[in-house]
Amino acid sequence: MILFASDLDNTLIYSYKREIGKKVLVETMGEKELSFMTENTWRLLKELPPHMMFVPVSTRSEEQYKRICFPGGQPEYALVCNGGILLHKGERDRAWYESSLNIKKQGILELEQGKRIMEGHIHRKLDVREVGDLFLFTKSSEPEQLAGELSERLDGKKVKAFTNGEKVYLLPAGLDKGTGLKRLKEKLKPDLTVCAGDSEFDLPMLREGDKGIMPSCLSSFIFQKGTEEEKTDMALGENGKYLIVRDSIFSDKVIEYLLYVKDSQGKK
Repeated sequence: MILFASDLDNTLIYSYKREIGKKVLVETMGEKELSFMTENTWRLLKELPPHMMFVPVSTRSEEQYKRICFPGGQPEYALVCNGGILLHKGERDRAWYESSLNIKKQGILELEQGKRIMEGHIHRKLDVREVGDLFLFTKSSEPEQLAGELSERLDGKKVKAFTNGEKVYLLPAGLDKGTGLKRLKEKLKPDLTVCAGDSEFDLPMLREGDKGIMPSCLSSFIFQKGTEEEKTDMALGENGKYLIVRDSIFSDKVIEYLLYVKDSQGKK
């Protein structure tokens, strides 16, 4: 079985603000249209063969994830809250969640202090929210400043601060997409794992997979801050672990690559 673990936002789906050509509406809230897939991605996702399991891996909350409509219905498994919650056929796996809460406990004091720092940040634009009772989230007009303060004042072995646009996250160390994928691989035991993602949040997942697909903007980040092994691997191009997509609609290229994997597996 091939496991396809993929981020959602800006990897397979796009905000209504993004121009992606012909598209299919996949997310609404009330009467507001929020997110879309390209027609090509929507069509190609339906063509994935039975031996290829698609697992969304998202930092979204469970509620936000369930707003999304997928071709063929909801995937059997999904990882939300940055891997902290496993959904199976739409239902939360309780044992998985308890394990995630135990990971959180190791950084609970740092999270409490981090919440106070976030609440006192003068450029904060949103109430500090606790997502899934697992990690903290807010928005800021100076997100890098806030993330820098969090990283400086808190124990980096227990919590990690990230930014994504104006969004700022504070997560327990160990509650990341890579750890979530590793736990899922132990459960499902796939023969091959292909991952796709577009942001720093996705790097642990991309590292955990057998093959990682990323846009050129993320590859630039790795060339600047990655390990020497990763930089060497990326220099190998398609013959290495990472596949870099340049100057294209990322989601379409991701699915096209999966269908290539399907065909090449069938020829063996």
